[in-house]
Amino acid sequence: MAQSVTQSTLFPDRRTTNNATTNQQPFSIFSGLGTSTTNSPVQNPAWVLQPTIELCGHTDVTLIIGEEEQPVRASVAVLRNAGPVWRAMFEPHWAESEASEIFFPEDDVEAMLLVFRIAHLRFQDLPKKNGLTFKTLLNLAVVSDKYDVVHLVRPFLDLNGWAQKYAYPNYTGPNYASWLFIAWTFGYATSFDALSRHLAFTLHVKKPFPGWTIYLTTHDFIVERDMPPDIMDSILQVRKNALAAGLKECYAILDKAIARTECVARTYSGKPKDAPECHSMIIGTLLSQMIFTELYPSRVQAQNTDWSVQYLQETIGAIKPTTYESYDFAKLHDTSRHGKNPEEFRKCGLISHALCGTLIDFAAAMRQVVSQMPSPMLDSHKRHMEEQAKK
Repeated sequence: MAQSVTQSTLFPDRRTTNNATTNQQPFSIFSGLGTSTTNSPVQNPAWVLQPTIELCGHTDVTLIIGEEEQPVRASVAVLRNAGPVWRAMFEPHWAESEASEIFFPEDDVEAMLLVFRIAHLRFQDLPKKNGLTFKTLLNLAVVSDKYDVVHLVRPFLDLNGWAQKYAYPNYTGPNYASWLFIAWTFGYATSFDALSRHLAFTLHVKKPFPGWTIYLTTHDFIVERDMPPDIMDSILQVRKNALAAGLKECYAILDKAIARTECVARTYSGKPKDAPECHSMIIGTLLSQMIFTELYPSRVQAQNTDWSVQYLQETIGAIKPTTYESYDFAKLHDTSRHGKNPEEFRKCGLISHALCGTLIDFAAAMRQVVSQMPSPMLDSHKRHMEEQAKK
């Protein structure tokens, strides 16, 4: 009777489970199987155990899928042709080649069934157009990457529209940051780039306990660990650099204003009308706003703040100093009972310092910083997605 093997031998320290007998049973192929990421399937509690699912009329192996242990009868010949991992699995030197049952306890049932049905040409049993949840799509990406079957699955993503409605920015619901892994797996480079830029701009940090860091998106959704290699490090680096540049600009403008804010007010004859009150008013209102937003007196450091670049831009951009004797002559003309035009107000000696405050423009400085933020997408990501898109 053929031996039943399980995927518990996925871990190298458990290889002796099948090798400890005097008969020296062969290793399982899953002993050395890993993925290029640390992803694991998102558990889908909605799956209800079904009777044994038959994928074709000439089955010769039973696949036991997921923690639910859903039995699926499949064809070894079909699995051999489906992808290199399963082809190798049935080579004589692996334990699975002699097994009547093969267990996949770590894999999502629905995602694995999709792949197996595609491989067995059971197209009538596939979800229809737009028929996948985001969770199932993510799990499908995980198993497609793990078992190297992207070439089987990707055509159906486009044909049935399973992925397009979740491509950023179409979907910004729970766990939407994990679209990065879906895009990386199936080769959607444009939306990968857009989402990575968005996360670098909007990501903020929370540290609820010592040694525990949580990354949150603009909608306060937690960024899960389903991420392509190196992308989170790159996103965080772009975020940190932008915060550092923005804060540097902010404090440079502040220091210049404190040293001396140029008064650009002019009399009717064009002579400078420098007023000490103008500088005092600007500095006083400027510092009060910066204290309120916690930018002063302690100076924020990029490496220590939990702010997002977006929050910094909005906070700094809202700081607008009040100027001394700021008149809008056009409005005075509209409300004047004497019908004076703006020039007549100036002739009367009214001097406006409204333009003095425009020299302090935090918003423009931050717009420049944000416009220069590079993409977190690395060359390694580009090359990988180019290859995936060809499959």
